[in-house]
Amino acid sequence: MKHKLTCKVDDLIIRTWCQKDDSETKQVLRDGSYSNIIPWCKIRLKKLSTFTFINVLTASVYFYFQNVYAIPITVILNILVVYLLTSLGTLYYLYGPPLYDMNNVKEVYLNSEDTHFWVAEVNGHVAGTIAIVRSESDDNETQKVAWLRRLVVHRNYRGMGIARKLVSTTQTFCKNCNYTHIKLLTTEVHEPARNLYESMGFKLRNYYCKYLNGLVPVWSYDYIYNISEDNE
Repeated sequence: MKHKLTCKVDDLIIRTWCQKDDSETKQVLRDGSYSNIIPWCKIRLKKLSTFTFINVLTASVYFYFQNVYAIPITVILNILVVYLLTSLGTLYYLYGPPLYDMNNVKEVYLNSEDTHFWVAEVNGHVAGTIAIVRSESDDNETQKVAWLRRLVVHRNYRGMGIARKLVSTTQTFCKNCNYTHIKLLTTEVHEPARNLYESMGFKLRNYYCKYLNGLVPVWSYDYIYNISEDNE
C-alpha cells in the first residue's frame, strides 16, 4: 500500500471496517508498532535500572580485559540487545496471540450492536483504525462500560486530526448505545495519544508497571471517560 503524505480534511471518511480492508488495516497496525520501536528503546535506555546495568557491565568488562576499546563495544552491544528485545516484543505483538482480534474482526467487533470497528479512509487508503468492545464494569452490574481498542494512525497521516475524529466517533457511538463509560489502556511510549485522550475528556485512573512476557517492564496508563458527565 502506497500512502500519500498529505491530504485534505474533506478527503477523510470514517466508516465501518469491511473485509477488503483486512490487508491495509493490518499494515497500518504494523506501521504503528514499528514506528514505536525507537521510542521504546529510548525509554528503556533512560531507565535508571538499564543505565545502572550498562555502567556496571561496562566497568566489569573493562577491568577484565584492561582494554579501553571494551568500553564503547560493550555499550554498543547493550544498545543492540535492547533494540533486539524491543523488536522481538513488537513481532510477538504483531504476529502472536495478541493479533487474534485482527484476524477475526467480524467475529470480535461486528457481531453485536454494542461493538464496532472503524477505519479512517483517505484517498481510498486506510489511514487509521479504532474499535469498541463491551467491558465488564469495575463498579456494579448496572453500568454498561465500553473498551476502546486499536487506535492507530499511519505515520504518514499523523498530525492531521484523524485520531481525534476516530475517538470522537467512538464517543458518539457509545452514547447512542447507552454506555455509561469508555475505558482504555495505553503505555508510556504513547504520549501523544495520552495527551489526545485527556484533551477529549478521558481521566487517568491509575498507572502501573506490567511485565511483557514476565521480562520487559512496561508502564501502563488506565483511562476512563464518563459519558454521563459529558451529557450534563
